[in-house]
Amino acid sequence: MLNIIYIVLLILILIYISPIIDHFLTDFDDSKESYEIIVECTIQLIIIGLMVYILYITNESSYIKNIFGLSKYDRMLIDIIFTIVFIGTQKNLIKKLDFLTHIHPIRNIYKI
Repeated sequence: MLNIIYIVLLILILIYISPIIDHFLTDFDDSKESYEIIVECTIQLIIIGLMVYILYITNESSYIKNIFGLSKYDRMLIDIIFTIVFIGTQKNLIKKLDFLTHIHPIRNIYKI
């Protein structure tokens, strides 16, 4: 039962933090230079990495272990799911990465 409460708390955190990070940098604009988009993607990925690391540190704390009784397997599963969902909700990041993959020179060679 406490595991479900912990997961609901994480989902609420995800609902509030994900849009903030997604709109932290500018929205996707294909008129920008590709290096500007690369810098924005890099900054956004670093911020996401820091958020995932903070979640990992929180999951490994003795307070979480004692209160919620999460096993090592449960904590690792929560980390993986949180990371995938967190990156999946970054719509501007996904648009920017999609744009960058379409202008990559190797893609133009093979006409994919």
